[in-house]
Amino acid sequence: MKAAKNGPITFEEGLPGNGQIEIVKPDGSGLRDLAPSAADQESPAWSSDGKRIAYLSNTSGSDSGDVFVMKIDGSDRRQVTKGLPVFSLTWQPLR
Repeated sequence: MKAAKNGPITFEEGLPGNGQIEIVKPDGSGLRDLAPSAADQESPAWSSDGKRIAYLSNTSGSDSGDVFVMKIDGSDRRQVTKGLPVFSLTWQPLR
């Protein structure tokens, strides 16, 4: 479970191999699925500015996932990697 500073909390919900990225307010209200998909989704990570969430999604059926990025409302979803073996991720600020 991860959260932006004083903001919503993201987490992976579901059984292994069928996870979905969920978001909820700190008081427990407003629970929703950010990126509905039949593909497994996992490892949500907040950007340092709190405006985007990166996550892994196994769209190809391989053991690893591809990196996707979206706005915190679930819009503007973009695939960042394709076919690379990615097993975890974190945001790193550019210097």
